[in-house]
Amino acid sequence: MSFVLDFQKRGGWMQYVSPEMAAYKPEHKSSPEGYYTWGAISMAGIAYNPNLVKPGEAPRTWLDAVDPRWKDSINSKGHTSGMQHVTWYILRQLHGDEYWAKFAALNPRAFDSYVQQFDRTVNGQDAIIHTAQYSGYLLAKAKGAPIEYVFPPEGIIGVHESWGIVKESPHPEAAKLFLDWFIGLPGQNAYGTDLMYNSLRADVTPPVGGVGPEKMKLLFPDDWDAFIKTHPQFVREWDK
Repeated sequence: MSFVLDFQKRGGWMQYVSPEMAAYKPEHKSSPEGYYTWGAISMAGIAYNPNLVKPGEAPRTWLDAVDPRWKDSINSKGHTSGMQHVTWYILRQLHGDEYWAKFAALNPRAFDSYVQQFDRTVNGQDAIIHTAQYSGYLLAKAKGAPIEYVFPPEGIIGVHESWGIVKESPHPEAAKLFLDWFIGLPGQNAYGTDLMYNSLRADVTPPVGGVGPEKMKLLFPDDWDAFIKTHPQFVREWDK
């Protein structure tokens, strides 16, 4: 989010108030309106393979996910993931630095893509997914894969996608038409149907088999500038 704000300050965004922006809450748009809009939201919780972990024994909280019994059977995202950075930042705030020290003791495997995370877990190579992307779970579940999802009571990690038009882009009118489509009902429904991402529009239903963000306790960084400044520290610590 800080990158988005900085890009606006440097005049990187074209201001275009799409008529579709009326369907979005003020907190999901730039101020003044028209520079960017939260075009989708992605969430991260915990997932597990029920063939390897009985539902009654599956982790229910973020603290459960760092129990020593998950040693050598848990995976996460790598340091290239913005979602992992947000998860690292928020869980440090909730549970302190010792949380990630406990996680490191589990010998976790880190991957760049949720596809790798879910493939390994569905195939039985890992039992638990930490920072499990909700859209990845819905895609796997829709195919009949053995995978279950947990919404920790502390909250689920929220990461947004910001969409806007780059100033002085070569085809601004085409960009406006695409933005109208994407943040409008046709684009938002297509995004949810094809990629299982959740829309922030109240008139768009959640992806098939999923629930909407309004029914989740979402955790975002409370200070985006402070968050982005921790990126070097996150990469350094995560690579260990």
